[in-house]
Amino acid sequence: MTITVSNPRWEDPGETLVRVEIDGVDTLVPPTPSHPHFKAIVDADLAIAPYAAPVPSSADLIAYAADKRWRVETGGVVVNGAQLWTDRTTQVMLSRTVQLLDKGMLTAPINVKTPGGFLPLSQQDIEGIGAAVAQHVQAAFDAELLVLAGIETETITSFADIDAAAWPPND
Repeated sequence: MTITVSNPRWEDPGETLVRVEIDGVDTLVPPTPSHPHFKAIVDADLAIAPYAAPVPSSADLIAYAADKRWRVETGGVVVNGAQLWTDRTTQVMLSRTVQLLDKGMLTAPINVKTPGGFLPLSQQDIEGIGAAVAQHVQAAFDAELLVLAGIETETITSFADIDAAAWPPND
């Protein structure tokens, strides 16, 4: 029985499977010399095309951009040499602390825990940190908006393009 093979190409970057048409049927074949379908590829002297990563859809890119923005938004920021959290709980706590200080329900200094340890902060310090965190968060959303515009105009077509966008730093 003769096996007709055509269009062999690596299915994955690790080259563990070959996708090939066998008698017109799309099939996955292990690259094992003793496997009859792989042997048919070799016997036909067919070159196996390199792996080509699938092109992400615009929906995939949009979802990736939203995740990237969230990771940047909540990934922290450095203010006056201190690494600070920017997760949503911290954003709320900063806002609430400023409100309570304004109403006289708390008095400074307020001991704030950071990734580097506790810092006693004045109301002015907390307001400055709150402003820096808010600006960082807004910059993350602004970057996502620009990325989405690039996806729409097809100037951003890959996950690498999204990663290379002008995201605010977390350090």
